[in-house]
Amino acid sequence: MLDNHEKNQHLIDTYLNGTMTSEELTSFNELIRKDEHFANEVNLQKQLSDHFNDNYTEIKSTVNTSKLDEYFRSDDAKNIKSIIEKVGGKHTPKKTFKFPKAIAASLIGLFICVAGYLQFARNDLYQEYYSETDMPSLVSRGNNNQELSHKIVIAYQNEAFNEAKNLYLNFTIDNEDLNENVYIYGGMTYLKLKEYDKSLVEFNKMTQSNSIDNSKGLWFSALVYLKKEDSLKLRETLKTILKNPENFNYKKAKELLDDLD
Repeated sequence: MLDNHEKNQHLIDTYLNGTMTSEELTSFNELIRKDEHFANEVNLQKQLSDHFNDNYTEIKSTVNTSKLDEYFRSDDAKNIKSIIEKVGGKHTPKKTFKFPKAIAASLIGLFICVAGYLQFARNDLYQEYYSETDMPSLVSRGNNNQELSHKIVIAYQNEAFNEAKNLYLNFTIDNEDLNENVYIYGGMTYLKLKEYDKSLVEFNKMTQSNSIDNSKGLWFSALVYLKKEDSLKLRETLKTILKNPENFNYKKAKELLDDLD
């Protein structure tokens, strides 16, 4: 059964394809009149359709647009649309000169489509290369350490990232007898909280440690750069991993580097 969004999308597609009956068109226009959100989405997709002309139907059939649709409805997209429309309006001195605003409307569609799709592609790439199975085991040498580190793991797995952060900070203060793999949990917790610089600090601690698993710090640092969209640092880190076939996720690093090219 289709949900409301899928039903609305079907209606919009039918409208844009020009295959609505007169009765359906009457109901469609009534829905536009009553639902401002739906009206805005129709207007936006019409702009996209006008911009891509005959290619729009093909684009929608070959590209997963679910993430684009989410972006279309986001506050960021609405703000961008509003700003560009205002700029277009300011540069239209007479109502007979509507071309600049038409260009702005086209740019809205193009920008949101490209930005939304690239955002989806980057997130999809991160999801492809981040795996929970890469997270290390924390087996500490003392009972107290074992209990505290276990709490960090549980909080992280339950996505209670603020709790995991506080536990991690308490765990690492003046604690010289710890399993270096805990830095991975600290770094990933900061990454989940979008505190990217702090995340990199923790992963660097892992990289600089004497642990036999210290190359994990490089891999997880690469994930941070992937999230930050720092292509230069990402490539540098991946190339560093590839200097030694024994490094953690060597094959994945090679695949990711190939995907970026």
